[in-house]
Amino acid sequence: MTTVFVLANCQSVGLAHAIKLMVPGANAVAGRVHLIQPANRAVILDKLSRADLILMQELRNFGELNTDHVKSLFPEKTISIPNIYYRDFHPDACYIGPNAARVTSPIGDYHSAVVLDSFLRGHSEQECAARFNRDEFARLGLLPEAVNSLAVLEQRDKGLDVPVAPIIRRYQDMKTVFMYTINHPKATLMKDVAEAALRLAGIKVQDYDPGLAYDNLMFGPLLAVHPFLSQSLGFDVNFQRWKLSGADGQFHFLGLQEFIAASYKIYLAADRDTLVLQSPDALKTVFS
Repeated sequence: MTTVFVLANCQSVGLAHAIKLMVPGANAVAGRVHLIQPANRAVILDKLSRADLILMQELRNFGELNTDHVKSLFPEKTISIPNIYYRDFHPDACYIGPNAARVTSPIGDYHSAVVLDSFLRGHSEQECAARFNRDEFARLGLLPEAVNSLAVLEQRDKGLDVPVAPIIRRYQDMKTVFMYTINHPKATLMKDVAEAALRLAGIKVQDYDPGLAYDNLMFGPLLAVHPFLSQSLGFDVNFQRWKLSGADGQFHFLGLQEFIAASYKIYLAADRDTLVLQSPDALKTVFS
């Protein structure tokens, strides 16, 4: 039995599931690195030593599990894979909070920098909603042609064994939305990345329909895709709703006005000093 250990962020689960479907009988293990306590890193290293193949994202702040260290220990069986991060569909999406702490949003961790900026400027909810248009996003440098996620990915791909930019370029040509959020890819994209890594390792793969695969990230947040953004990308998508998974196990959707109202309610109750844009860095220059 082939054992593949995937050491990555929340994308590790989808990658491991794709591997199981492409390599019947394989033992694919998802190691969500952000959930691994420092005291348990030695245990993970032991598991890596016994794996036949290691797929891992570029990790820098995880001690013994940093990519450079793991590659130095297991150079023949470690393949570096991308951390997929794509902002063209959701250019205003951000995290809020001082230092490592995060302020919760109506759908989890993801906020809109435009909504936060409007709140801090004292705009009404109606004035905030009026900013969600092509001209305002163009003024802020938030249209896809300005964000240019593909160029960012090409830079991030440098040094990786499996680049993702060529795969993303193919999806762009297909004129389809392939992300749930800025860092939650859909199962089809997870399949393509996993397949590229397996082929590089010389492992024979079996095709499958990704629409039938378990997609764990589908149960997480979903960010709106505004029509003026999709039109800039050359196709029409009008999904101006945000999704959260409720405690009842059901999906709940918020329209633009509902999302703004729920965000304002959170910001009113928060300490104003915590309402700082944490990431991405590209938005800090826009909303400084």
